[in-house]
Amino acid sequence: MLVDVPYFNILVEGDQNKYLELRKSLTSENMRYQRNRRVDTFDTILEKIHEFCIRGDEDDWKRCMVCGVCWLNGLLAINVKQLEILTDKSKSNINGVLAKLGYSQAQNGVHKKQLIDALPFLKGNYLEQRFWTIRVRPSYCHSPESSSGSEMASSPEIQYSKTPQPTYHFDLIEPPCSRDLKNLFNVIDMKIFDGMVCGESPNEIDFFADPTCCCPAEWINPMTPAQTLLSFA
Repeated sequence: MLVDVPYFNILVEGDQNKYLELRKSLTSENMRYQRNRRVDTFDTILEKIHEFCIRGDEDDWKRCMVCGVCWLNGLLAINVKQLEILTDKSKSNINGVLAKLGYSQAQNGVHKKQLIDALPFLKGNYLEQRFWTIRVRPSYCHSPESSSGSEMASSPEIQYSKTPQPTYHFDLIEPPCSRDLKNLFNVIDMKIFDGMVCGESPNEIDFFADPTCCCPAEWINPMTPAQTLLSFA
């Protein structure tokens, strides 16, 4: 029997006939998308494919290869090219409905061993492996080493702590006094007269020539004429 379907010849004759019957059923008018029922229709399509593929015998993987769907412990492996042929649905249509069903694409590398174990034809066949993608529901997590078919545990939500920002009370911070400013670079010789702090006259220090020199003390803390006279005493 000559049929233009990849992998078709690996099926036994009985499965070949059933595949053709399945394809005829899935491409019939009854399986055309109806308004607001696209998800339900595609869910029915997956059920019919599962009924054809999974029978618990040694040829399960062959039927999965031809149909382009393989079930992996809660995950779903899809070969869109094969599924297009079987259902007469476009690639964008298939991907869109799978997304509406809650499936998202997972990293193939994490689950590659499961896929190859389920479909031995893919072992060492890296070109064919590229046609298969793993789909997973986001509400589930899965360990590749797990071989049980039990329902996967939900992934715990990560709680991020929020560090409070420091509060500054600027009214409690005392501004630097003139004495601190004058002693910043220790370039002005300070003199104390009657408890008053004063500096040298600007004529005695060429502060313009020294970029590290502080300005005259009078510029920072203006003094009365009497205090100015004391500073030059």
